[in-house]
Amino acid sequence: MADSLQYASGNSSSTTLSSGVTNSDTSVPLTSDTNFEAKSGEGMTIIDEGQATEEFAYATGKTGSALDIPLANRGLEGGSAQAHAAGSTVKGIITAGMWNNLIDAVSLVVSKTAGTLLKATGATINTGTDDATIVTPKAIADSNVLLTTKTQTVTNKTITPVALINTVVSYTPDAAATATLNLATGNIHKITMPAGNITIAISNEAVGQCFLVEITQDDVGSRTVTWFTTIKWAGGSAPTLTTTASKRDVFGFRVTAADQYDGYIVGQSI
Repeated sequence: MADSLQYASGNSSSTTLSSGVTNSDTSVPLTSDTNFEAKSGEGMTIIDEGQATEEFAYATGKTGSALDIPLANRGLEGGSAQAHAAGSTVKGIITAGMWNNLIDAVSLVVSKTAGTLLKATGATINTGTDDATIVTPKAIADSNVLLTTKTQTVTNKTITPVALINTVVSYTPDAAATATLNLATGNIHKITMPAGNITIAISNEAVGQCFLVEITQDDVGSRTVTWFTTIKWAGGSAPTLTTTASKRDVFGFRVTAADQYDGYIVGQSI
């Protein structure tokens, strides 16, 4: 791969040679150095554009108003170093080769790295306890692409796919039993009440997780629930279930900390 792009010549960098150069000169004097920045890596220039002596060259800097172009940087893009007369045009340009270098650099990130773009180590969904390691592409030793090897550890982050968010889990507990809502299996939980009262418990919750609980009375109604502990209800008190037979109530929750929840009434007597 060719030299990496560093500082390109500025926009509208166009001038002429203030004096002639041979095919072995390494200093190219400019009539005006406007927009030719005095930095390492001046970018590609074209001399005598459209002429038989047209030449592509890569400057590495500037001394006074003259471009510094090592002999190895002359006659690029399949050409050869040429002699140029005073008054020959000099322009800063982007060449096909430079575009190809840019494409190669982007491609390295996707397909030419020696490492892994994204690696999850032992990560499981919705536990909030495992670590994920994100690894950027490793540098390629034989290229000038500015890639570095860097590892960042993201601790205790929950990975929740859309499929899990939209999953509906149904429960039909026995009378006087406990319905344990497994939050690792979905975020919408539907309970059909038995011929008696029940207790609701929670398992595998993750801090920050939001979920819905829908409770449907049986064909008799007037069933009650004992909620899981440490809920801070909006308004300060737990809601009263709709007692009408076959009616539904929906409640929303957010896990604020371990075994800590905010609770909201979404809708009742549906």
